[in-house]
Amino acid sequence: MSCSSRLAVSLALATALVALRAHGAVVTPTVTCASDTDSSAGGSVSWAGSPYGGERLRSAWYADDGAGITRTHDAMQRFIERLLTRLDELGLVLNAGKTYVLLVPPLSWTIDQYEAARDEAKKRKFFARRTAGEVGGPEIQVVDEFVYLGVLVSWRWCWSVAWDAAYKRAHRMYMALRNGGFGNSGASMASMLHTVQSLVFCHLDAVAAVAGALGDAQMAACDDLIRKALLLITDALKADPSAVRYEAGVWDALTRVQMLQLRFASKMAAATADTLHGRAFRQSRACLRADPEALVNPRVAYRDTPWMATWAQSVAASARQFDNA
Repeated sequence: MSCSSRLAVSLALATALVALRAHGAVVTPTVTCASDTDSSAGGSVSWAGSPYGGERLRSAWYADDGAGITRTHDAMQRFIERLLTRLDELGLVLNAGKTYVLLVPPLSWTIDQYEAARDEAKKRKFFARRTAGEVGGPEIQVVDEFVYLGVLVSWRWCWSVAWDAAYKRAHRMYMALRNGGFGNSGASMASMLHTVQSLVFCHLDAVAAVAGALGDAQMAACDDLIRKALLLITDALKADPSAVRYEAGVWDALTRVQMLQLRFASKMAAATADTLHGRAFRQSRACLRADPEALVNPRVAYRDTPWMATWAQSVAASARQFDNA
């Protein structure tokens, strides 16, 4: 849940949050969630007021994955207990081995402060049990990061780190195709292009990836990977890389990133107010810096504090590029 995770970081300004990532249970909006402050609270309401005057995320569920956020260790344990009880009623099972707890600290915290809090959380432990009096139960891991739908979610969100992780996955898939003799498979060029787009380029399409790619080194690496992937299927060693890219209908990296960001921003802006996407979009825009440096190059403006940059900041930069074209 990249949006919800990013939102958690944006809102963790006053106190540390504890975020649970659950997997393996098909959860509906009727799942009863524990309150941050009252273990007896229930209902399907997943949102509460935030210091920004908007909403803050408490829990969100999508298909067989979910995320729950509380402000204390005890509240998170109660959340897990209520979740397991409700899943039992629905005949569903929580995959404890793919469920993680991630501490999301205030943006002002140092690494030492975070590590001390994380170590304390590991000592106290979290268990997949239904009641406080239940003995045993699988222990739920406390982690610094995890991958969700191809996006690296970490305790201190950083778009450039998410892009690096996505690029490495894309490069790993390219190497697997190259070393496996994909270029000599005898398949049609159209089929091979579709395969490359599905297995390699797709990793560079995630919002978390493209928002962290707006830098010269990242753009160059992206363009080089596209060039090598197209060369693999065309074997056009002496052809102009730009010409090959045009023939394949593939945009250059910078235009591709900017177009993907604006396309997704349009979808987010069109989301209704009560949806996860609509709420996340408003929260991201609320933290937008309007100074020229941040609007033109977020990577430079947030060089010393990359975790402070919002997705909306890189969208604004992309929009300005098209306005100036």
